[in-house]
Amino acid sequence: MAAAEPMKTLHWTLEGLSDAQKLAVEELRRSLHDAGALEDGFFGEDATLARFLVARGFSVNKSHEMYVRSMRWRKEYGANDILESFDFEEKDEVMRIFPHFHHKLDRSGHPIFFQQLGCKDFGEVLKLTTVERLVQYHVQIWEGVVATKFPAASKVAGREIFTVTAVVDVKDAKITDFFRYKELRTLIKQMTLIDQDNYPEHMGSLFLINTPLPFRAVWKVVKGWMDRRTQEKITVLGASFEKELFEVCPPESVPEVFGGTCTCSNLGGCTFSNAGPWLDASMRPEHIEGEAYGLYPSDRAISRQFVYTKSGRDFSVDEEGHPHGVSDWGEALVDDEGDIFVDAMEYNGVENHPRIRS
Repeated sequence: MAAAEPMKTLHWTLEGLSDAQKLAVEELRRSLHDAGALEDGFFGEDATLARFLVARGFSVNKSHEMYVRSMRWRKEYGANDILESFDFEEKDEVMRIFPHFHHKLDRSGHPIFFQQLGCKDFGEVLKLTTVERLVQYHVQIWEGVVATKFPAASKVAGREIFTVTAVVDVKDAKITDFFRYKELRTLIKQMTLIDQDNYPEHMGSLFLINTPLPFRAVWKVVKGWMDRRTQEKITVLGASFEKELFEVCPPESVPEVFGGTCTCSNLGGCTFSNAGPWLDASMRPEHIEGEAYGLYPSDRAISRQFVYTKSGRDFSVDEEGHPHGVSDWGEALVDDEGDIFVDAMEYNGVENHPRIRS
């Protein structure tokens, strides 16, 4: 059997692996098993092993080393239980400065992550939190995607989905912040390295849109922290980005603020809608039951209602039933007994509003 060649395409599937590449997956499995390093469950599945192989050009030895280091990091960092153990209570305030959210699927069925960078000075973020907590929050987001977004997207696609398409709007971003704040450079570098080393091949493609000319100086530095395959996944676009973006993401899946047509007007706006198949209880992963992680409602009858993501505020809607102050709202799944269940990744730490529970 010929040696497995490195993956030449950025978007790949398990079904599309060559015979030699599939053999490499089995070789890696045996290698890890014989060393007592193969994890059970998700981390022992073919898709996981294939991701590590793709990241290391299908070198079984290099993939073995990468896998072992990553599993060690997960235990030491606490990634395995970070959904329950970490409460990013400052999320609402950070969201107002740098909005970021998952929203629907691209044309190939991958969840889409959107982020706006040009809202405020990064110094405002440092008044609210620390680099360490931002990195923990970043890891928590990935764990939530693996636990909820990928399983739901896979059920819709009828095949294994394990990558995200990301869209980052750099319009009005304060480029000088990158050179002004050492903390920002540290944050970007740490997140980049964590993603490459521990969440390989989870990012399928990244579109940087509305990039100004000065951004090239930042990009030159950031690229140096990335391996070649990660660099190849990133498309840097200026103000005329729609054609390239819409080839991957249909306009109806893209919020208006990012140039698309979606408004999620019935859900209080795209930013807090958490729109996607993961809201459907029937898309619940088999390994997550009932109220595990607070990510899914119980099997009791549910309805979607809007609730404030912070307690101590009046519950009110306008004449059309839309919430006042969208940034303070999140969609909750409310069951017939008045209990509120909210996606822990989107609305971490939500409190039941007394007016909803009555």
